[in-house]
Amino acid sequence: MLGHLRAFLKHEYNLHHIPLLELEQSFIEQYHVYLKTVCHLKAGSVCRYMDRRNNVVKISFDNGLMPRNPFAFYSYSAPTEPRTFLSEEELRIFQTTRLRSAKHEYHRDLFLLSCFTEICYKDMRYLTCEQIIP
Repeated sequence: MLGHLRAFLKHEYNLHHIPLLELEQSFIEQYHVYLKTVCHLKAGSVCRYMDRRNNVVKISFDNGLMPRNPFAFYSYSAPTEPRTFLSEEELRIFQTTRLRSAKHEYHRDLFLLSCFTEICYKDMRYLTCEQIIP
């Protein structure tokens, strides 16, 4: 976070540091845009950086180091992507298509099992045929 903040100050203001008393809400908005556009961070990463930055300022305000919290009315939450599942047609293709080898069919079956049970890949790696009961 500190590296991105230093790069932002240099990029936007041509400064190495900025006093806490000079922070305005426009600063956090510009920082938000900088993280998304220049740093090419995804929404979840931007959200974490914004939360950390806001927490530092809030702690400074709570400890009396700042007369006001310039980011008090600024909030940002990462958009959540809706979960998607296999359509009935995709399931039918998976179930009826004959694959080249038994190994391919085994991997297809493991994929389908992970889709329905939400077992992660790391756990799937250690499954053996004896542990799977049709």
